[in-house]
Amino acid sequence: MRTKKFSHVIRFYLLTFVVSTSAWATSYKVLYSFGRTSIQPSSDLITDAHGNAYGTTLFGGHNNAGSVYELSPTTGYHLLYPFALTGLGGQYPQGSLVFDSAGNLYGTTVAGGRNEQGCNNGQGGSCGVVYELSPPSNGEGVWTETVLYSFCSQTNCADGANPESGMIFDSAGNLYGTTYVGGNNCPSTVCGAVIKLSPPLNGVGQWTESVLYTFCSQPNCTDGQRPYGGLIFDDAGNLYGTTTEGGTAASGTAFELSSVSGGGWTETVLYNFCSQPSCSDGFTPYAGLTFDSSGNLYGTTTEGGNFSCSAVGCGVVFELTLGSAEAWSEKVLHTFGGLDGAAPYAGVVLDTAGNIYGTTYQGGLQGCGRFGSGTVFKLAPGTGGGWNEMVFRFYSEQGSGCSPMAPPTVDTTGNIYGTTNFGGNDNGGVVFRITQ
Repeated sequence: MRTKKFSHVIRFYLLTFVVSTSAWATSYKVLYSFGRTSIQPSSDLITDAHGNAYGTTLFGGHNNAGSVYELSPTTGYHLLYPFALTGLGGQYPQGSLVFDSAGNLYGTTVAGGRNEQGCNNGQGGSCGVVYELSPPSNGEGVWTETVLYSFCSQTNCADGANPESGMIFDSAGNLYGTTYVGGNNCPSTVCGAVIKLSPPLNGVGQWTESVLYTFCSQPNCTDGQRPYGGLIFDDAGNLYGTTTEGGTAASGTAFELSSVSGGGWTETVLYNFCSQPSCSDGFTPYAGLTFDSSGNLYGTTTEGGNFSCSAVGCGVVFELTLGSAEAWSEKVLHTFGGLDGAAPYAGVVLDTAGNIYGTTYQGGLQGCGRFGSGTVFKLAPGTGGGWNEMVFRFYSEQGSGCSPMAPPTVDTTGNIYGTTNFGGNDNGGVVFRITQ
């Protein structure tokens, strides 16, 4: 069985570390418990115009290869597509989904596809795909999968391999994403890449893949290495993301990719993590970045920070701001301390009031997880430029779920929706709602 592979396991020295936080007065409800046809929801939730939610599970489906599901507020859970261990359709989807204007879904799988060249991601086997799912014509039943691209189609995975995150569209219908390993001129295949998929002209033929940038292109990988999270665009069409490794401190980077006149893309490292003593600025960002309305970037690191609740720190929430000299600076908005969470593998989302929402995989209450069952947190702007933290701790209610790895979704009325990897009635994870 495939398991997620991380650089460190957080081992708490102290889960009773006192942090400045407050219990969240919320109404919590489990909307669905996984564990029968689908197991371990791995992505955040996206919604359609009717309020239906869509996501992926890492396992379950046919022979435990993962699935895509829909959760309707009126008709409940529906299995849209079960991946299979045999065939070329991909295995183990965990990145986010995205809709096109016609209602088709697009996503990635970490493994599967037609190419088996090792990929050096520690999982073995084939190297992942980008897929499209089209709804049935009668509106009922299993959706139809089309594999748009199988990774490692080129020698030494020059085209990238093992995408851990989902894709995003540009206005012309091209898809952009990252691969955890592979890339052009990468001697060990563990560099990682930013890739683009272009649809066929007039809708006839195959999608075309191109590598926009291969990481570790600079000596000692100072330009970053192994991007795990997804990408975002700014208004000018520049791409932004993070790498889990590389940079001047070998602890991860935040980067920008800008298109060059005449073709090609150039990379700029916006910030090197672990640039401050004892890595108080955080390190190892697994999630991508989020813009606010002023153009500032927000994200999380799974490790580092000021508190010593683990061997490597419990992680931080950070903000990157562009200064007058066109240089970006980092500000740590919050350092996790154990009881309020630890190891945030997911990114953050912002509401219109400037509140920041996210999840932590560990920390909080013991019970479901050895190092804590995880939390949902909210950072609200306070007086004097500070932030007030509110926390919901999983395992505070029977069957509430635990160990969330995806970011939450906040609707226009302030309700918070999300998934957990484990817990629930059958320990296969849950979909939950928090009413503020």
